[in-house]
Amino acid sequence: MSHSLFSSPHLSMVQRILEEAKAQGRSLYVVGGMVRDFLRGASLTDPDLDIVVEGNALEFASQVHPALGGTLKRFPDFLTAKILSPGDGTAFAELDFASTRTERYESPGALPSIALASLSDDLRRRDFSINAMAVTLTDFIRYVQGECPRDAVPVVDLFNGCDDLRTRTIRILHPRSFIDDPTRLFRACRYLARLGGSLETGTELLLGEAVQAGAVDTVSRFRVATEIKKLFLDDAAPDAVLAAERLGLLAASKIVPAEGTSKLSAVLRNPPEVISRGSNQDKFGFLLLSLCALGGLVAIEHFGLSKRRLQEIETEVERVSKVPSESLSATELAIRGLIYPEAHGGIDLELAQSKRRS
Repeated sequence: MSHSLFSSPHLSMVQRILEEAKAQGRSLYVVGGMVRDFLRGASLTDPDLDIVVEGNALEFASQVHPALGGTLKRFPDFLTAKILSPGDGTAFAELDFASTRTERYESPGALPSIALASLSDDLRRRDFSINAMAVTLTDFIRYVQGECPRDAVPVVDLFNGCDDLRTRTIRILHPRSFIDDPTRLFRACRYLARLGGSLETGTELLLGEAVQAGAVDTVSRFRVATEIKKLFLDDAAPDAVLAAERLGLLAASKIVPAEGTSKLSAVLRNPPEVISRGSNQDKFGFLLLSLCALGGLVAIEHFGLSKRRLQEIETEVERVSKVPSESLSATELAIRGLIYPEAHGGIDLELAQSKRRS
């Protein structure tokens, strides 16, 4: 792991947090994605730190806040808190504190009701086994400081997440997981792409059943649009979107026009450079142009864009549709290939691929 993530000011701030936790008799953990990426040796570059507090994180954040400075934000409905710009911006951009908790879903797709719980209950409520592992903050910092190798760090692993990570297996923790929170369907695609893995047999069966049962329709269009955006912003974006198309999620989303999913997949099988190397802003722009090309403004109305931005996207799609193919960049040709019928679009896609190779 890059030690630039935890410079001396970072480590000093973490030590203050650990001292406060010790004084209060609280246990602090790193849980979920950071543990998953740490265990698989991925680069950890997130400038923020997510800390799970065994007990009430709202209380702990309030008590540690005076020692850290910054701006305290409390979210009682979710039993979480965050401190923005602690230490006058000398270390973390923000610190997030979450209580160990349980979740109860009143209806499919609804936001959950939250209650305080133990660490084991908190891990049990999570989405996939590879995200249901925890490391004490103390042990994690020992690794960061080079005091012990990665394989010597004790891991709280109640659901065989380490084994699944080794075999790159995506496995849900309980049968109603996709029904309770259908955004997990899209998350599964991102993890499949990142790990180059596969769905556990029972998980794949339940995913297919959830899609066929219309689970995606129980989530707001804005939340679904956000999940589609996350697919495109992922480091493994092409494979993540292709997995979503293969599993029927693009069509089920009703964000990507059903008749356009195969066209979009054709583009991403040989993706323009903006997808593999572009900034998040560029990737999002490509997504919006692609969806507008496939389905008009109605296809991007759930992304929370201003009227001015919508008009800019529509104007750009219209321009790309009229300019001669030879005058367009590879990215613009990819958009153009989505606009026209298969015969014409296929020609533009071939030209786009030729330009990428050159």
